[in-house]
Amino acid sequence: MPKKRIETGNSDTRYYSKLYQRYVNEGYSEATAHGMALEATCSRAKGVGAFMIFKKIVQRILVDRGINSIRWGGYYSYVNALISAVKKDRLTYIPALKKQFVEKGLDSKVVDEITKLFGSNPRYSEFTKA
Repeated sequence: MPKKRIETGNSDTRYYSKLYQRYVNEGYSEATAHGMALEATCSRAKGVGAFMIFKKIVQRILVDRGINSIRWGGYYSYVNALISAVKKDRLTYIPALKKQFVEKGLDSKVVDEITKLFGSNPRYSEFTKA
């Protein structure tokens, strides 16, 4: 009797990957495909699943920008601060967080991109424009 194949990764990650690939195949840019797939997945995902996907997407953005893995820690700290602000329902802190992390030496363009991607969820968008 053949062994049943065990799928790795959770269903949200697979869902995101399929959507992302579909959008890229349809001709969207990688950044647009990230945002669209993230938004669809986050609206489907419950709680932690959406944030895990967000972190994987941020990692992909950092790799695309050629940022050394040693520097990822600062960007992950920023992502964790964003997530913490959302969980504690303190969305008004996001512009100040952004400014604080840029002052600590993170690339402002990458921080803007992460914030904009985070803001692709309509619930957070008004706080990520500043």
